[in-house]
Amino acid sequence: MPLTAGLLLSHPALLLTSYLAGGGGVLLAHRKQPPLKLAFNVSVFAFTTAIAVISYGAIAGGASVLDARAWLAVGAATSLAGLLSALLVFAVMSMASGRAHLADLRATLVFGSITTLGATSVGLAGAILGYVAPAAIVFATAPLIGLYFANRAYVAERERRENLQLLYEASRVLSENVETDGALFATLHRLREALGGDIVEAYLPDSHSRTTLVLRVDGRRESRESRELAVARDDIRAFADGARARLASLNSSEDGHDAAAAIARALIGGRPVQEVILAPLAGAGEPGLVLVATAAGSMRRFSSAELATFETISRTIAAHARLAHQASHDTLTDLANRRLLTRRMEAVLADDAGAVFVLIVDLDDFKVINDTFGHAVGDTVLVQFAARLSRAMGEDGIVARLGGDEFAVLVSNGEPGWRSAAARIEDCLRDPITFREQTFALRASIGVAGGREANEAFELMRNADTALYEAKRLGKSQCLQFSPPMHDRVARRYRIADDLLAAIHDEQIVVVVQPSVDLATGAIVGGEALSRWTHPVLGPIAPDEFARISEAHGLSPELARYVIARAVDVLEQCPVDISLSVNINPVDLSDARLVAELEALAAAIAPRVLGIEVTESALIADQSQIETLARLRECGLDVLIDDFGTGYSSLSYLKNVPADYLKVPKQFVEQTPGDRQSVAITRAVIAIARALGLGVIAEGVETQPQADLLVELGCDRAQGYLFSRPVPIEQFVAMVQERGVAAA
Repeated sequence: MPLTAGLLLSHPALLLTSYLAGGGGVLLAHRKQPPLKLAFNVSVFAFTTAIAVISYGAIAGGASVLDARAWLAVGAATSLAGLLSALLVFAVMSMASGRAHLADLRATLVFGSITTLGATSVGLAGAILGYVAPAAIVFATAPLIGLYFANRAYVAERERRENLQLLYEASRVLSENVETDGALFATLHRLREALGGDIVEAYLPDSHSRTTLVLRVDGRRESRESRELAVARDDIRAFADGARARLASLNSSEDGHDAAAAIARALIGGRPVQEVILAPLAGAGEPGLVLVATAAGSMRRFSSAELATFETISRTIAAHARLAHQASHDTLTDLANRRLLTRRMEAVLADDAGAVFVLIVDLDDFKVINDTFGHAVGDTVLVQFAARLSRAMGEDGIVARLGGDEFAVLVSNGEPGWRSAAARIEDCLRDPITFREQTFALRASIGVAGGREANEAFELMRNADTALYEAKRLGKSQCLQFSPPMHDRVARRYRIADDLLAAIHDEQIVVVVQPSVDLATGAIVGGEALSRWTHPVLGPIAPDEFARISEAHGLSPELARYVIARAVDVLEQCPVDISLSVNINPVDLSDARLVAELEALAAAIAPRVLGIEVTESALIADQSQIETLARLRECGLDVLIDDFGTGYSSLSYLKNVPADYLKVPKQFVEQTPGDRQSVAITRAVIAIARALGLGVIAEGVETQPQADLLVELGCDRAQGYLFSRPVPIEQFVAMVQERGVAAA
């Protein structure tokens, strides 16, 4: 509008001078533009005004203000000036950003043409009015002021809509993918375009190391690296406490003591940067940062509205970082979880597979702490151990919690690295953990595997888990490195576990009976029901092996139920004074359904004909098991203590055990009568049983001298190859019906 009025009413030199002085003064005093940007804008004013003056003079040809030719000349001159101004600004912005946004140019030209014609029309009307009746200009100010504020409102609304669109796009992109950096990079690119910055960077610190993940967008380029920042984390935490975005001009002396400027200057380093917006990313472990910077000498200055937009988007990025942190970290210990460990493992495997080792650490018998003191105490112990392990590894490995009481350590400096890590883990276990005046001495089994034996992360974890299983199988509290033969044992174990339930249901498990005899008469008085399994592919499976696997896979109660049912079938075919016993795993006594079935069974059959055998060591594992045994004994079942003298029970435990028989283990019997110590132990066991009113059954009797000595010592019953090997059910029934004793 001023240009239109000036072309019609003033001298060209006066118009150019006033345009430059007025426009430049506003840009300098009100907009506070830097020198380079001010020089560019003033140059654009001078150039476009000169073009407008020249084109107006050429077209108008001296026509008066009231001549239509002058009106057409003004319209052409202002349109040409607006077009040239838009093209110049577009060219400079394209050079600064590194690419040309043609869609933005089209929108600018269309919008500029409409506003230019509107402003020219208003200016033309004002010039004619001033030329004809200057006093009437006063009445024209009101619509001009209204037009000015309407334009301001339109621009503000447009900026608001663009900011909302930016926020929507950022939220959508970040919510679509929480666990990768791609969403963050897309948001940083969009943020750079919206704010017109030259550099955008996000800093995401690792909670368990001094390194920080730096995501950088510079033009079309993007980069990702982990490094230790030159900024102290305490300074970042202090800045994050304010939780506000800050604007810092790095070339201004007044920002020398500003915290945001100091942090930004340390992050930027020696790069030529003029102005920075810095915002904290709080709430995701260690607080992070995000910044947008303009290059030194840039004409771009950030407005307060853009600062507010940046702050809002930074909070969206912080929420994304928080969700990403939760998705990749254990909620209890804040260690890396299995997902994050796998990603790190894949990265280091791709870099140098031969140097990569993973150690899986499983705390031995941790269930006892949970069962005794409660899961809240157990969780506290796990948190303390995790912190201790993380501190011990420091920067030399990645520590993760896989779940429960199982942890993993990833090292990438070869065999010396994993051996050092194993030593540090042992150091973590050396001192007990104390909580509420209670000390907890922890032990652990460790499985180790290296990248040379694995092509992918899941193979590496599988190998380490296999080594851990071997360490557990061989007695716990030790560290084993994976070797290929371990796979065969694990494959066999899982094959047995997979086929065991079907074998039970299909009656592939065969129940045999080991007869027991009265040593005084030699007559069969009972037996022990035993399970045997010949796998169709693997062949005969040792009873101890599939019993151990059934316990590990929760099939032990099902196996016990099957053997008990076969034992009852035998009893129904035998005389009423014949008794049978069945081995019960300690975990079976915790199965409420099996215990209820035993109670019902005891009520349905004659008392003291069915017995359950438990090992001595099982009696001290859980007090509730002793209580269950007492209840079953009251229902009419016999309780036999197997392998007495080989466990850890004291006589005080035995006094409280609801037992009917003690079984002298084979390793004592087979050494008699030549071994004086074995004779002494056997005599002591029999004496204890007599003193407590319990019966005695000797196992593993293979020779007549052994049987004669047992009679001399006062033993009641015996079983072993001297009397009979375990026999099929039908043969046992025939034997007891004849009251015979089968030859070995």
